[in-house]
Amino acid sequence: MDEPEIKTLDLRHATDEELIAFVFDHPVDPQGSEWYWSEAWAGTDVVTDPAHVVAFLTRLFRAPEPLLDRFSTAQIDRGIWMMFGAYGNEHFRDPLWDPSIPWAERAACIAALPAFYERLLIPSVRRTEERLEGWFMLPDFLAFPYEGESYSREDEDQRRVQDALFAAFLRMLYSGDASAGHAALHGIFHLRHPDGPEVVRGWLDAHPAVPAEVRAYAENALARGEVL
Repeated sequence: MDEPEIKTLDLRHATDEELIAFVFDHPVDPQGSEWYWSEAWAGTDVVTDPAHVVAFLTRLFRAPEPLLDRFSTAQIDRGIWMMFGAYGNEHFRDPLWDPSIPWAERAACIAALPAFYERLLIPSVRRTEERLEGWFMLPDFLAFPYEGESYSREDEDQRRVQDALFAAFLRMLYSGDASAGHAALHGIFHLRHPDGPEVVRGWLDAHPAVPAEVRAYAENALARGEVL
């Protein structure tokens, strides 16, 4: 879609189609420059409604297949990076940690994350030889409030978000897909859930055929007590 010349973009009442276009419908620069850091977008104030975004993400996570027909794998990957990375995390990640939004709505969104991997991200990875980062970084992005040590299990709401993310990551870990499992491990370590190291060790012991790259990543993180 054409880049807007406006300085304010109000997405508080945007349809799913409008939000999908905002996130994914952009050319991918082979040099790696992101459209949202361009001069055309500099200073643009994007306005969203957190509850509206959570509802949109829940629907997207549950039924993402149409994106495969509309966008390239690279567009999907960069859209994920845009939503949950440095540019969009205020609008798309932080609502999951917002206690003003009913917990049932946020829990449903988090619980749908494994379906997003199964129905969209795994097929996207399999259909391309391109190097992808968004699918791998998504669990890390979601877990960052704990990795950044700005959140704590002493807060009841933050604890249940952490527990819900941990449960979603475990479903991905045990999905049987190496790419989803690798991404899930990334999220588990960054989430710093108290049960994380024990669960990962048990998973490694029960799955001797884990790809060497994934095993090395997990073993290194367990040994160091940290992860990049």
